[in-house]
Amino acid sequence: MIYEEVMKGKSVSSLQDQLKEAQRDFNGFIQSLLTLKKKSCTPYFILVATLYNPFPESQEADAWIQKVNASIKKLNHYPHLHIVDLYSLFKGREKEWLSRDGVHPNDKGYEAMARAFCEQTPSCKSR
Repeated sequence: MIYEEVMKGKSVSSLQDQLKEAQRDFNGFIQSLLTLKKKSCTPYFILVATLYNPFPESQEADAWIQKVNASIKKLNHYPHLHIVDLYSLFKGREKEWLSRDGVHPNDKGYEAMARAFCEQTPSCKSR
């Protein structure tokens, strides 16, 4: 987890390299999906979520999560891909929507996430 690496003093350049590598890998994954689906007549969509920040009190964690989210948002140019912005959804609601461990969503958080995913799903939008 990026937060733990920042807290352990891992070098920023190493984290930046990991972020670039993850972005490259994810772009390749999306391109592979699009290539596979190109021959299909079945309609489809791809949902990709940004990360929420379970550590809002940490400026370092927030800065890195925003960098990760910026790289996720760069995927928005792909056809059939929709971004679900969990960062904005959870911002200011962390205490209400996170479980006792302070990292994972509780029932309210998962319900909010499900609604956000549904709102980005074409079949839900048409209801």
